[in-house]
Amino acid sequence: MKKSVLIMKKQGFIYRDKEYVFEQFEEIEKLISTNREFIIIEEELYSRHFNENIKKSHIYEYIEFKLNKEFHKNDDILYHYEYDKKNSLISIYSVKGGKRLDVLSKGSKNIKVIPIQFIIKDVIIDSLGKEALNSNCIVYFQGFYYYVELVNGKFNRAFVENEIDILINRINNFEILAENKESIFYIDKNIKNKEIITLDNGNKEIKIMNVNCEDVLYEKIYKKPELHSQKIL
Repeated sequence: MKKSVLIMKKQGFIYRDKEYVFEQFEEIEKLISTNREFIIIEEELYSRHFNENIKKSHIYEYIEFKLNKEFHKNDDILYHYEYDKKNSLISIYSVKGGKRLDVLSKGSKNIKVIPIQFIIKDVIIDSLGKEALNSNCIVYFQGFYYYVELVNGKFNRAFVENEIDILINRINNFEILAENKESIFYIDKNIKNKEIITLDNGNKEIKIMNVNCEDVLYEKIYKKPELHSQKIL
């Protein structure tokens, strides 16, 4: 079935390289397939990880328990989970966008929702290989700067800002509380004013990635057949 890809922003959405406000959706609804893929950008991805050995038949019950106990729930927040059975690790993610999704999913039969951070993770791993599984990266996309911190291949922190200096301040504030371990900090080569990126943690070496991450992200969004297929709760 033909698929339509929509990039969902805070104040509008992008379809076929043209930007619209949400009030314009009815004007183009007939042009869009009922099979839709939504890429959420400009929103922060929150993650929690739990070490639990749970039977597959009890996963949904456990997820619901954790959502009620440890997550803020409302109509605008979407949730996603992953179960790493081998390592007995359950990861729960949340991102804003539920109300906007309600507008853009009108008339749809099948939908897939993908926070941009999951695609950024793919790009980082493709570019850096095994080094990416424990890494800190800043990537630029559509006017925003995304900080992704991976630990053992899982999201640890994921910040979003439209000003690089604000993002760096947030990172440095968290680094003060973090363990002072040596690691490499990767920067998307597409980012301008790289010289203003300074880290308070002197143990972190800054390296420039050899790819324009924004170009690769567009390629993955529009051409890659399968990006991330787990169910959004």
